[in-house]
Parts: sequence; C-alpha cells; structure tokens
Amino acid sequence: NHYYHGSGSIEIKDVLPRSVRKNDQQAIEGWVSSLPPTQSRLWLVYVKSSKLFRSVVKEQFQIETREKPIDGIEIFLLKPRSADQTSDE
Repeated sequence: NHYYHGSGSIEIKDVLPRSVRKNDQQAIEGWVSSLPPTQSRLWLVYVKSSKLFRSVVKEQFQIETREKPIDGIEIFLLKPRSADQTSDE
C-alpha cells in the first residue's frame, strides 16, 4: 500500500502508437525524457506498454512498483535514477 501526504499534479500525455512502442527506441526515449522532472517518485499510468518501452523507462527510472496490467493498463511507481546517484554520494 502507498499513501501520499501532500499534493501532486496530474499530467496527461499522448500514448505512443503501437508501432512506435515496439520499435522506435529514440521516440520512446524522447517521450520518457519529456515526463515532468521530479526529485522523488512519479506514478506513471500507461496503456499497453512494450518490452522496449519498459526497457527505456528502466534506463531513466528505477521501477519500484509495477502493478499487474488490467485491460492493458499498467501502473508504475518510478524513482529517478538521478535520485539514486545523489543519495549514494
């Protein structure tokens, strides 16, 4: 269970087309890089991700939680990799 004290914004982004999700690493990297900056964690709700999509997300974020997909909808709790690096210093 996760509980959050405070406020958080919701940002809606276009879902990448299926052909892009499966084959276009550069487009996925751009999409992931355009997520709002955060110092702590970020909830990402995504429809029908692909192995390549999850791989690109893992390059920039640690996936703390990935909920089992329901009707193709996946929920990820992400922690920026940069937060790992600064906490290790």
